[in-house]
Amino acid sequence: MAIVLFTSVMGIILGALHLQEKSQQEAALFRELSFAKQRIQTRFVSNVNLLSTINREIAASDNQTKLKQIAFEQADELVINNHEIIKIISLNNRNERQWVVPPNANKNDWLVKTQSDPATNDALNSTIELSKVTSQSSI
Repeated sequence: MAIVLFTSVMGIILGALHLQEKSQQEAALFRELSFAKQRIQTRFVSNVNLLSTINREIAASDNQTKLKQIAFEQADELVINNHEIIKIISLNNRNERQWVVPPNANKNDWLVKTQSDPATNDALNSTIELSKVTSQSSI
């Protein structure tokens, strides 16, 4: 009887330890995911701010080619330093491309395939319309 009782208590203790370890692992994973989410959000806000700054600089430098060139270089550097940004496209009021950074999309091959994709073009058009309705830039 004592051996059965001892084995049962040991099983309960081992089970409780296993559940506690699993709970600690889940908490550590949750903290890691929260930290990753925070880093992504911070990076996104930083990129939006940089793009807004570049946009203002280009808008303010209509006739000054040197200032425009500096803004284009900043945009190019933004694309180079951020793997999540493939290309920056500036559109005018008629949705025509004014400029593209970088001029050649050498980051990946799928971009060439998706430029004529109807779903991609529809998403771009809906983003442009949302931008016009909300009077905010489409970043």
